[in-house]
Amino acid sequence: MHVKNTSQPPEAPEKPAGRYITLRLDVLSSLFKELGELSHQRNFGLSVREVRLLLQIHHNLGLSMSRLVELTYLEKTLVSRAVTRLTRIGLVERQIGSTDARQVNLVLTRKGEKIARQAAANVVSGTEEMMGLLPARDREVFERVLDVLTSRAEQQLAREHQEAGTPLPATRRRAAAPTPLPAGRAGRPSSPNPVL
Repeated sequence: MHVKNTSQPPEAPEKPAGRYITLRLDVLSSLFKELGELSHQRNFGLSVREVRLLLQIHHNLGLSMSRLVELTYLEKTLVSRAVTRLTRIGLVERQIGSTDARQVNLVLTRKGEKIARQAAANVVSGTEEMMGLLPARDREVFERVLDVLTSRAEQQLAREHQEAGTPLPATRRRAAAPTPLPAGRAGRPSSPNPVL
């Protein structure tokens, strides 16, 4: 006699890696970086890192090297190497500080300003195209969540360095003294530069 098999098929095993938010963010970041790398190389002959530095200098007139390191979360040696190349190809100039001769400020050349404006427009356009997949309300939630998680990670990292007795790297010093937020808003204050 034929007996009907009523047992349910085994459930697919859970994929723990899919639950790791840091892994998912890292994958998303890698994809965005690769897209940006291809676009910036094709349009300007620059890397994502170089464009990021160019835009920060564009939006912060007379930026010092140390402040550039803080704003970009990049290692000092990487920033120095990239700025040297940007200077060599005529996009950035180093100027001696007007009040302190030891201070070196970074400014864009006319050519650098032109490329920075074009790159900023491309970044905004690309971001809008990608974020346009989300309804306006979801975009607001997404950006707010990023602010909250970034602020928490910065503060936790600062505490870990304090407990370990190790100096906080220059690229993370903003977390040690977070800027107060406007009333009613959680997380880290938005960057004055909307395209980074």
